[in-house]
Amino acid sequence: MNFDWFWKAGIYMSESNLMDALTVVLGFWERRFGNIVFVELLKAYSLNLYYLVVKIKASLIPKLEQLDFVEAISEQKTYRAISELSEEGILGPQPIPPWRPLIHETLPYLGFDKIHKDQKFIDKGLGAFGRPAGIADTGVSTGTGEKWIWLYENPEGLAAGKQGRYRVLESKDFTYPPLSPVKDGVGHGSHIANEMASAGKKYLGAVPQGRLYVAKVLNDQGYGLTSWIIKGIDWLVEKNCCVINLSLGADENTDGSDELSIACDRAWEKDVYVSIATGNNGGKTTPYCDATIGTPACSKKCAVTGATSGIKSQPEKTQSWSSHPPTKDGRKFELKYVVAPGLRIEGYDKRMSGKSGTSFAAPWHSALAWILRIMHSEWTNEEVWLAIKNTAIPLGYKDAYGKDEGFCLEGYGRIDAWAAYNYQLEPTPLPPSTPEKKILVIVEVCFDNINWKEVWRGEGPEIVTRVTSLKPEEKK
Repeated sequence: MNFDWFWKAGIYMSESNLMDALTVVLGFWERRFGNIVFVELLKAYSLNLYYLVVKIKASLIPKLEQLDFVEAISEQKTYRAISELSEEGILGPQPIPPWRPLIHETLPYLGFDKIHKDQKFIDKGLGAFGRPAGIADTGVSTGTGEKWIWLYENPEGLAAGKQGRYRVLESKDFTYPPLSPVKDGVGHGSHIANEMASAGKKYLGAVPQGRLYVAKVLNDQGYGLTSWIIKGIDWLVEKNCCVINLSLGADENTDGSDELSIACDRAWEKDVYVSIATGNNGGKTTPYCDATIGTPACSKKCAVTGATSGIKSQPEKTQSWSSHPPTKDGRKFELKYVVAPGLRIEGYDKRMSGKSGTSFAAPWHSALAWILRIMHSEWTNEEVWLAIKNTAIPLGYKDAYGKDEGFCLEGYGRIDAWAAYNYQLEPTPLPPSTPEKKILVIVEVCFDNINWKEVWRGEGPEIVTRVTSLKPEEKK
């Protein structure tokens, strides 16, 4: 909705009055045309986005578009969290090993274990003394709604009552109908929280003392609507999260102008690093630049992550189902695109343990960005991305398939947490200095109206535009 129209038209009213006015307008439409149902006025204050959500006959859309306060009309999309995926690398089928890599076994593969031992990160409380991260997903809890032990500060101390604080600061349900208390009925969001923030020894996470806000934007069937997700992102921005993980997507390839991509970009502009899974619709054969990447990974500003085999197979391979660029408007190299392990990673929640997808690759990227934001609070999102991009490890696809096809498979490479942690930004060059202009100043005084005598000279940084004259003295 174009709220500027209301202000320009001189319509200043409270939100409740505006709702009443819109209800009257929509009531008139219902009586006149039928089949229009008012759902809600979506107010994303932090993102400065406003939407009127209605159910309407398609034939009425052209009439609705003619209203001055309607900026654009689009259909709500459905976004999903999970897929059942087999294991198959791009360079050929791989046999499934009888074991699954544990989350804490992936940590040293990516270099997170070295970060945990570094004194600078220890001084940050292993993530406790930084801004929180946000997870927009199915929620974070056991299947019956209980808190996870591994999200306490000291899980090992639970039996003695010394477990410390619970590090999920708040959860909120944006699905319909909302649940109270908020419950993860799928396990998808819990598995992501395990990767990012578990303090449990068996399945240790990347930021083991980091604090979380959780927006439940996908219901217990694993799907959510555009409006639910936008409200969740807006809430996480309001809660001052420095990173938001979005392991969800729709199959539609867009140009980045869809509502959810715009909302993600608005969050990025608000100094929130948004990390999005590319999707699980990639093709097994060339061309690999098959435009299977789905919204909101088609965002114009946010970071996106594809999935590799990780430590399960060497050489490490991008998985065939990991979605690829370009976007609908042809963007490829413009994408902030890297890859990370997303294959059969085992964690605490057995509902998702051992499953695969870009959903489980994106949290490694999110966690790394989270650490960089904690260690360098002065860095912008673009500087965080620069550290991740410039230290990513090439997987060899550009050599095998050429620059374009290779990029679609691996982006800028597989993330390297330890290298990104030690990355030094190049200092911003100072503007060229201009040499200081010095003006020679000579002061002369005339005593007899004929002869002038110099009484002072010197150099100064400023231009002298006026010298006060002196009255000549009388001869004696």
